[in-house]
Formats: sequence, structure tokens, C-alpha cells
Amino acid sequence: MKRSIVAALALMVLAVPSVSFPADDIHSKIEGLQKQIDELKAQNEKMAQSTSVGSKFPVELYGFIDAQFILGTARTQMYGGLNSVAVQSRVLNKTTAGGGRHTWFGATPQNSRIGLNWKGSKVSEKMSIGGLLELDFLNILNSTSYGTSPIPRIRHLYTELFAADWSLLAGQTWDLFSPLQSASLSMGGNLWFQGNMGFRRPQLRFTYNFALDDVSKLKVAVSMNHPANTDDLVSNNGVTSGIPLGEGLVQYSRKMKHGDFIIAGSSIIGANNNSGRYTKMAGVAGSFAIPFHKYLKLSGEIHYGQDLGIFLSYANTAGNGTNGFGVRNTAAWGQITSQWHEKFDTAAGYAIDSIKSSKVASGNVGRNQVAFANFRFFPVKPLYVGLEYNYMRTNYKDSGASPANIIFSNLMYYF
Repeated sequence: MKRSIVAALALMVLAVPSVSFPADDIHSKIEGLQKQIDELKAQNEKMAQSTSVGSKFPVELYGFIDAQFILGTARTQMYGGLNSVAVQSRVLNKTTAGGGRHTWFGATPQNSRIGLNWKGSKVSEKMSIGGLLELDFLNILNSTSYGTSPIPRIRHLYTELFAADWSLLAGQTWDLFSPLQSASLSMGGNLWFQGNMGFRRPQLRFTYNFALDDVSKLKVAVSMNHPANTDDLVSNNGVTSGIPLGEGLVQYSRKMKHGDFIIAGSSIIGANNNSGRYTKMAGVAGSFAIPFHKYLKLSGEIHYGQDLGIFLSYANTAGNGTNGFGVRNTAAWGQITSQWHEKFDTAAGYAIDSIKSSKVASGNVGRNQVAFANFRFFPVKPLYVGLEYNYMRTNYKDSGASPANIIFSNLMYYF
């Protein structure tokens, strides 16, 4: 529109008959045309700014719809249990489980997610502010009240002030402790309570990135966190300890042909209130990701610590009385992922959470493990069909092992 008007005005000038005009008159006409052009430019820019919301507030809508179908050979806590404890992956104790058929089938769309990513708006020449809101639909209260109509659940909600090499984040997002994610297709499970210990919680975090060269960087981050994995402001989950939970991360990464090479160390320290008794809560974790080839990418983590139940371990429920304090556990997971074709990829891995046996009360979980293998087929992007097999095995003190074979599929459309 603007170009057409400018062109028309220019033609008008050229089309003026070749007759003699006083110099002042010519200059007056030219100044008048220039003024009109400038006014049209200003008006056009003003209209563009008023109609282009994205230029000032760039927000991206994203998410996925996930239809999941599950078949199990034994009763489990994650698949087939209440979604309020959906991530507590374990096989129910076969010696205490009730009678009747233990093989079961289920289906759910509740792991679907939707999010708004505010990618950043300038607040100064060198600083921007952004944020993220992400929801899923897990029934976090109880299935009796909500059933197939669960309320949305906040996964991430934070704002972030950032520059080229640092950021300050406030809100809820992933822990610094145990930063990597598994390739399991279990969208609600993610190997939690089976060896993977990182989760999400409210926090204030500062991150600084050191550029070592064009492809390598060192990231250092510290955070002050809510000392529980629930939204309770006062409870017996460590919230009444009087001090925040501290986390730290040092991570080296290098861009390679088939992905990022990553090696990281992370830690946590805090205090835990268990039945009125305060104990030290501490842990360390090592993480790695090695992209040898598109056919062979290795990644995993190992964790060790005391009273790490807030990081999705059975450590805090291992015992009672004197057995319930200072519970130490070792957890680990590892996997191999392969991108065989642009329409086909596979993953296989193993995870384990093992609790110090002397601290485990009779009948409680002492060891929990899973082996998994999956594939995904992308007939057209952004759609994939995935299938995963889990062999789950939960050991109970004085009751032996309770195994289960689980097969589930994902039909996912993401946007």
C-alpha cells in the first residue's frame, strides 16, 4: 500500500508538463510532496505497530495431544493407579494385593499438554524478559471427584530476565539437580521412583554461561527452592524446616554433528522435617550425554544421597521410627537412542532406585527397577505412533519381588 502511494506521487511529479515555473514554486511543490510521503510513512509504521502484537510480545503456542493405551500383567501404581500418584512407578506387592484378575487394560488422554512460550521482549538494549506457562491434565486430586474431567495442572510457570550470558528465573520449572530427561515414552512417569530423580518445583534461579569457544560453553547455576515436591506451604515434607532447599549445577556442553555432548555435576542440600525430627537432606548427581553417531547416542545419570524422597524416590517412605531418618539411596538410569531414519527412531534403557536395606521397614519398597525399549514412527510430521515395553520389578522388604510386564502405545500429535 505504502509503496503504491509513493510510486503514484513520484509519477505525478514526473508527469508535470515541461513549462517554466519559478524556482520557489518548484521547491514548494517538492517540499509538499515530501511532507505527504513522510506522513504516509509515519502512518503506515504506526498501523503496523498497533496491529502486530508479536513484535512487542512474542508468544508461541505449543503442546501435544497424546492418546495412550496400556496393557499390564500385574497391578501397578503408575499405570492403573490414581493419577494423583501417577508418577510413583511400582508394581503392587503381590503378597498383599487383593484377589481377582490382575491383568488389566486402560487408556488416557490426560498426559496431553498445552503451553505458552513468551520468547522475550526487550526491556533495555542488552536485557529481555520472557516466561513460560505449561499445563497438563493429570487428575491431581482424586478420580472419584473428577474422573475423566480432570482440572488442568501447572507444570511450568515462570518469568525470566535474561541477557546474552546470564538469566534470573523466578517460578516453577525443572530442578537443577539431575537435569537430563529420559527417552521413555511414559509421559507421566519418566522413570521417576525408578532411578530418575529430577523434578519440577518453585524456585529462584541464577544462571551464567561462559562461552569457551564457538561450539563449547560452561554453564553454572544456583537456585533457592521450595523444599517439597508439593504445593503445600506448610507440611511435614520439609517445608517447616525454616530454610530453603539449595541446588547447584556445573555443566559443560559442546555442539557436535549429531547433538550436544554434555557432562554435568549437580547437588542439593537442605533440611527435612520427618515426624518432628530434622535431618540433613543432601545429594549429588552426575549426568552425561554422548552423541557418537545418529545411530548411537548414550545418556544417563547416577545419584546418591540421604532423605531424597522429595526427588521422587521411595527413600522417605522406607521406614518408620528410627528407621525412617537418614535414609540413603543410590539411583541411576542409562539409555541408548538411535535415529535410524527421519521417520523412525528407537530407544532402550534401564533404571534402578535402591534404598539402604537396614533402613527399610518390613513390607516397604527396598528396590525398584525397570527395563524399557521403544520405537516411534512418524508417518507425517507432526504426528507419531509409538510403542514401548516395560519390565517393572519392585522388591518389598520381607516379601520378595513383584514383577510386571507393561505394554503401552502413544498416538501423539504435537504443535
